[in-house]
Amino acid sequence: MIEMDVIVARVTVFSLLSKMFSFPSEDLLEEIVGKQARGLYGEALDALEGMSYSSSRLLRSSLELLGSCDPLDLQREYTRLFITSIGGVPCPPYPSVYLSEKRMVMSEPAEAILELMSKYGLRTAESFKDLPEHVAVVLELASYLLTQAAIEGRAEALGDYISLLENMEAWVRPFTQCVMEESREEFYRVAAAALGQFVLDELKFTRNKGEREGDGLDLPDRHT
Repeated sequence: MIEMDVIVARVTVFSLLSKMFSFPSEDLLEEIVGKQARGLYGEALDALEGMSYSSSRLLRSSLELLGSCDPLDLQREYTRLFITSIGGVPCPPYPSVYLSEKRMVMSEPAEAILELMSKYGLRTAESFKDLPEHVAVVLELASYLLTQAAIEGRAEALGDYISLLENMEAWVRPFTQCVMEESREEFYRVAAAALGQFVLDELKFTRNKGEREGDGLDLPDRHT
């Protein structure tokens, strides 16, 4: 039986990653790197290290970098990477872009995500002004489904959680590789590596497989 602290840690990390890929307002940054948050996330990463999650090191590095970043620099880079940029947005934060031939948002590949949200009566908050297939929303959905499956004991939620993980497997790698190659802020490069590795760790854990050669994610050379 999986210990509760490990389950809570996995749920917590999905929520943390969702925040890392949301617009970095000063209030949100305080939720991530404030004194109370540091204890919460530190405990979660300790638990994942005990499970040999390779992503725990990258997640710690992400938090350390975030604590030393200028909020305005992060906001400018988030906007350039994910919202608007001259010549086009480098890394649209929408799964459909990486799964459809025409790279269109809210296209057929997004249907599985939207159906899961509808099944559980979920919708984005009124204050959220982006598309419901945004990567931050998908990560919160993963956190919710894992909570329902492993903490609340809803058997069908486990199958839905695994289905969502498999959906993520198809688009997280190209998305995170894009961010690692395009970002001018080291925080987003490391956070992207952490996201990609955490999804791999979760897939291995749920499939009960050992380490597979070539599954690790390496950071590219730092931008100058």
